[in-house]
Amino acid sequence: TVPSEEDVGLVSPSSGATDHDDSDEEFDRVICTEEDLRRCVADLRAYTEQQRSLGQDAVLAVDIEGVDLSRHGRACLLQIADLGGRVFLVDLVRIGDPEAIHRSGLAALLERRDVTKVFHDARRDCDSLFHQFGVRVYGLWDTQGADWIHR
Repeated sequence: TVPSEEDVGLVSPSSGATDHDDSDEEFDRVICTEEDLRRCVADLRAYTEQQRSLGQDAVLAVDIEGVDLSRHGRACLLQIADLGGRVFLVDLVRIGDPEAIHRSGLAALLERRDVTKVFHDARRDCDSLFHQFGVRVYGLWDTQGADWIHR
């Protein structure tokens, strides 16, 4: 049998939210609540500012999974990683409220022109972000486009 999220410790049996120790500055990298999304975005913003202060490019890798991912479909999971190797999985279905993307600051981060967002074939991802959440991604580097140009 396949273990449930509760069995592997991703979900608290009482709250349905991710477990984390409020006294610890670290938090789960599976983001299921708006509060954890705020914390994740604050952490990513601090990372991008640190990179800029060191004279380095601020780069984030982004991917979205969903059902019929497009303007007509539904984005379900947003994956975002920094060059330090940290990966965050944002469960958009569990968070539920599309406005949480804006309130948490994630929309503003994705729209920043001074932070490079690396996608692979960003067309459907960006279409979904715009039509589902009203987010326009700037500072985008599409590896599929780069590969096409390189050939």
